[in-house]
Amino acid sequence: MSFFDHVFDTGHGDQPEQATTPQPSTPTMPAAPVEPAEKWSLSTPEAVGNHPDQGLPVVKMPWWWSKSRKDEHLAQIMAEHQAELERERDLRDVSTRWSQSQLVQVQNIRGKNGKTTVSVLVAAAFANYGGITPVAVDLNPTGNLAVRIENGHIVYDIEQMAQVADVLIDPVTPVSQITAFTKHQPHSRFDAVLARPRPYRTLEDGTQEFDDPTMTMDETHNVLTALGRVYPVIIGDGSNNTADYPSRAVWGLAHCVVVPTTWRSDDAASAMETLKGLDETGRSTLANNAVIAHINTRVDDEIDQARHEAYTTRLQARGLTVVDIPYDPVIAQCEAIDWTQLQPETQRAALQLAAEVARRFTRWPQG
Repeated sequence: MSFFDHVFDTGHGDQPEQATTPQPSTPTMPAAPVEPAEKWSLSTPEAVGNHPDQGLPVVKMPWWWSKSRKDEHLAQIMAEHQAELERERDLRDVSTRWSQSQLVQVQNIRGKNGKTTVSVLVAAAFANYGGITPVAVDLNPTGNLAVRIENGHIVYDIEQMAQVADVLIDPVTPVSQITAFTKHQPHSRFDAVLARPRPYRTLEDGTQEFDDPTMTMDETHNVLTALGRVYPVIIGDGSNNTADYPSRAVWGLAHCVVVPTTWRSDDAASAMETLKGLDETGRSTLANNAVIAHINTRVDDEIDQARHEAYTTRLQARGLTVVDIPYDPVIAQCEAIDWTQLQPETQRAALQLAAEVARRFTRWPQG
């Protein structure tokens, strides 16, 4: 039975502890042991500094506070300190410079899971926090990326770019000819290669499905190679159909995969089927180190909370990282996403998601 067949089993994963390296004491005058009661000296509650030996915050509290109040205040200060350390680490990781262009695939075999939303958030986070200009590429036959960005007016689409991609990959071709096929987003600060909605075809039973893509896998590969001449990070907004040529081309080249989902059981199952498909097609490293992006989290009752915690625990126990993207009215409107209009909590979650992606560029290179 494969790794992903057990995703709904119970299990708990140990979370790694952050190691701290204390500064060495002076050889001639070793530091005396400090009891916890002395370490957190008492004065005013707003007096917070840095501990000279361990880099921890020094919290001074009034002597008349009860022990429970002191513990609560101390826990709050330490949580804020830990959150700031995590934010600094995330900022450092998204600011990494790589020796080659990095490709991210945002994929779920089921629709309406937030693939395009997550693609926009990852691109905007790299742009606004990492100091680079990434590019988001619409590989979905619905052409949904144009709807979810600020500047979605299509002049040239990805299929037109594919027709000349063999020229664009030539090192002598000016990069301006590549960027001519992209649309810059003024507030979110990334570029985008857009797609027009693919026409439908009617089957013999009267049902409809998207027509076959006009781009071949080789042409899609050339498009991504050309974009790699200009952009340090490429985010592919994938199709629901992993057999679609553009999505198959990205799966063969991606350095990281992000699987957006919700906590509905059918969506969760489709996320696991997506990773199982990667695993069964020889991309087990990519699948095992995927990032799960839970989009539009909105826990309204105890049942939702329990399902949220149980599912997160099961995913983490299997080595998968889960990032929650909190509910945000801008995202919920299903219209253009303007980075500057997102809530601070949403921007912070997008930074965390981009940082997790960036760490996989370094830790699990392609191949």
